[in-house]
Order: sequence, then C-alpha cells, then structure tokens
Amino acid sequence: LQEEAGPNPSGNSMVDGPTMVKYLSETAANNETAVGLVEAVLVGGDAGAITQFISSESYTQHNPTIADGLDGLFAALTALNEAGTPFIYH
Repeated sequence: LQEEAGPNPSGNSMVDGPTMVKYLSETAANNETAVGLVEAVLVGGDAGAITQFISSESYTQHNPTIADGLDGLFAALTALNEAGTPFIYH
C-alpha cells in the first residue's frame, strides 16, 4: 500500500467520503458488479465496458494523482501507457 497523500487534482483525499454502511441487502449484488468490472475491464482489457460498472457522470477518484471522472482515469491510464508502464491486472 502507498503512503497517504493528496488531495488529488479534484480535491479529494484518499479517505474522505461516506463511511456508514447503507443498503446492506445490496452487498451480494455490489460484489457481483465489482467482480464483473475486474473480469471485463481490468483482466479482459475491455475499456469500453467500464461505463457498465462506473458512472460516466459521477465517478469520485481517491488516488492522489488522478482527477475525478472517467476522463481523469483514462488520462492517467493513457499517461502510463505512453510512459511504457501500462496498467496490467492479473
């Protein structure tokens, strides 16, 4: 894990946001969504599928170097690719 840093370009810290557990009955469905994201986008490499899992209108990023929104995420991933260090998930 990395040292706590931030805020990111959008002003978010690595740990801000809601901390209360809500909608406990939706845990299994949320886990399925997370697994779908990992399998389709991260492992499968289908970047176009990301909007099936993450809102294109309200994506809050907590990485201290990446801006909010899918544009911020895609910019960061593009920069990694251009630097010769692509994001690879196994």
